[in-house]
Amino acid sequence: MEEFLRIVAAGGTPILGLVGYALWKLHLKLVGFDKRLVRIETLLDNHLKHLQEREESR
Repeated sequence: MEEFLRIVAAGGTPILGLVGYALWKLHLKLVGFDKRLVRIETLLDNHLKHLQEREESR
């Protein structure tokens, strides 16, 4: 909500403020999603390495 008030206080219209606020929140969600994808990829890489090491030790 603070971001919205800053946009309006800087001379933006309330509609522009709402659009900016929505885009900012969407950006935050996408950044969080990207970090989760990296964690999943790391987990899968580690699991694959473990399986390969186990197969080589046989």
